[in-house]
Amino acid sequence: FNYSIELVSRANCSILKYEDTSLGNVAVAVKIFNQVEVKEEEDRQQFESEIGVLKSSSHQGLVPIIDYGFENNYPFIVMSLVEGDTLRDILKTQGVLSVDLSLQIIGEICDAVAEIHKKGGVHGHLDPRAVILKGGIKNLSIRDRIRVCGYYSTVIDKLVAQTTSVGKFSIDPYYISPEQLEGSKLDARSDIYSIACLLFEMITGKKVFEGGNPLVVASLRINQDPQAPSKLNPAVPAILDAAIIKALSKNKDDRFASIEDFKDAIVGGKKPYVNPFATQVAPLSVPN
Repeated sequence: FNYSIELVSRANCSILKYEDTSLGNVAVAVKIFNQVEVKEEEDRQQFESEIGVLKSSSHQGLVPIIDYGFENNYPFIVMSLVEGDTLRDILKTQGVLSVDLSLQIIGEICDAVAEIHKKGGVHGHLDPRAVILKGGIKNLSIRDRIRVCGYYSTVIDKLVAQTTSVGKFSIDPYYISPEQLEGSKLDARSDIYSIACLLFEMITGKKVFEGGNPLVVASLRINQDPQAPSKLNPAVPAILDAAIIKALSKNKDDRFASIEDFKDAIVGGKKPYVNPFATQVAPLSVPN
C-alpha cells in the first residue's frame, strides 16, 4: 500500500486512504483498530470469522471488503473507497427529511443489511456515519446510491469494554440496542433497532433518546419507552409510527423477527420496493 491521507480519526480506529499497488494503484479505505490489540488466538479467529461473513456478503448496497487481518496484533479491514456524503452529513445540513425520502433510504439500507443476515452475520454498528450516499447529496436521485459500511466485530466491542472507562462505547450510544448495552448476544433484531433509530431521526430531526452524556442516553434507552415520531412530525402516518415503535422495543423478542418484515411494514406490504424518486427530483426536507 502507498499511504495517501487519513479520512477519519476516532477513539478506537482510524480510516486511511491508500493506493493498493497489488490492484494497480486503486484507491482503497483501510480501517485500522489502532487502539485495540488482539492477543488471544480465540479472539483473532472470531474477528476473522465475523469479518469473513461480511466479506462474503455481496450486495451493491454494501461497501465491499477486499481484505482483513492483523498488523502487530492490531486488526484492520481493507474496503473499496466510496466517495460521497454520509447520512450524518446529510442530517446536519438538511435536518428533517421527508417521509418518502427517508423510507427510500431506509429501504435500501434494509436490503443491504438483509444480505449480511442471510449469511448468518450481524452488522452491529449501524449509525449515520455507516451510511454513505455515493456521489454526494448534490445528485438528488437516491436510487442504488446508498452504501452501508462501518464494519466492526464483536471482538472489538469486548476488548473496548475491557480496556476503556465506564461510559465508553465502540458504537454511537444514540443508536445502540439495549442488549448491546448489556453485553448480550446480538442478532438481526439488534440491527433492526439501530435502523429504526436512524429512521426516527431522519423523519423528526431528533434522536430517539437525547442526553448530556452516553451514560444518560444508555439509561434512557433501558428505562424509558420512545415517543411516537408523529409527536414531533405530524406528517408521519400512524402505520409508520406503529412500525417504528415496534422496532424500538426494549425486548428484542417484541421487535420484528426479520429485517424483511420490518421493511414490509414501513413500505407497505410484500411488494417490490418502488423508488419514488427514480424519475423526479425529491424534496430533501419537510415543507414548512
